[in-house]
This record gives sequence, C-alpha cells and structure tokens, in this order.
Amino acid sequence: MGLLDTGVKNVNSTDPGQIGKSQDKVLSLKPRLRGFTSLNTEMANGTSWLTHMWSGTVYQALLVMKHPETLHYQTNKEGIPVGSDTMVVLKNAPHPNTAQLFLNWMLAPEHSSQNVKQIGYPMMTAAGLKTYDGLTKKYPWLKVTTAEVEHGQKFKPQDPKTLQLWNTAWSKIQA
Repeated sequence: MGLLDTGVKNVNSTDPGQIGKSQDKVLSLKPRLRGFTSLNTEMANGTSWLTHMWSGTVYQALLVMKHPETLHYQTNKEGIPVGSDTMVVLKNAPHPNTAQLFLNWMLAPEHSSQNVKQIGYPMMTAAGLKTYDGLTKKYPWLKVTTAEVEHGQKFKPQDPKTLQLWNTAWSKIQA
C-alpha cells in the first residue's frame, strides 16, 4: 500500500527509488503506531485497532471475536493489491495421478463449499461462489468482487535482487 499511496501504480515495482519512497512513507507513520502486524489474532483479541488484512483473514477474525460488530474491512482508493492461492500438479511430480485426485477432491462442490466456510475466501467454483455469497450476506462490505480480482494489482514473484530490496525495506520498517 505504501507504493500505491506514493502514486506508484505497480505493486511489483523493481525501482529502488520507488521502493525507498514507499518505505519512507510507511516509516513516517511509525511514530503514531504501536507496531506493524497482519495477524488476525491481533484484531480478534482487541490488541490492534487498525491492520492490513485480506478479506478472508478478516472473516476468520470475525468468527472468533467477542464483538464482531466493531470490525470493518475496506479497500483503499489508491488501489487493491490482489493475491491468489493456486494449486497445480508439477510436470515432474512423483505421483501426478494422486495429486490430480487431490485437486479434484478440493474442487468437488461439497469440499469447495466447506473450504470457503473455513477460510473465508471465494473459491471460483459454482458451489464455492454460492457459499461465499451466503457467507458475505451478513458482512456485505467483506465481499470480494470478480472485478476486484480481475482488475486489482496482482503480486508477482520477484527476482532475487528485487526481493532483497523489498526485504531490506520491510526490515527497516519493522526495526
């Protein structure tokens, strides 16, 4: 979010100047904050009143909070970073048929529905989306739309040099 807040439109920036400017922006907030976390337990137990969380993590926190009405989730006007979990069978997998059976099991309607109830994220199957629609009826502000997923800023794997830049910036922020 630091990149987006400084006007950089690419959450995968490899520019050291942009990453440094983003780091400085986040560091400017530090004197007014207790710390940085993205743990849903910090929200659930009331230790933190503001945190960066993904929609599914917010849902998980809502399930265990004594006062879930005090929690709200929003996306930022600067942009929406999007992360996606995926499952694949590797080309040289030692047991590709077993792996494929597992994927089929995960995508079966009853299991994709069950998974959504547990993690709070949409699964892009008919049953998963139906369950997600029901889950977000109580908290409509939590619903991730298809448009947000399609048009949000997607994180990409970084090369080692850029990853080191990011890790160094984050280490300075957390220090």
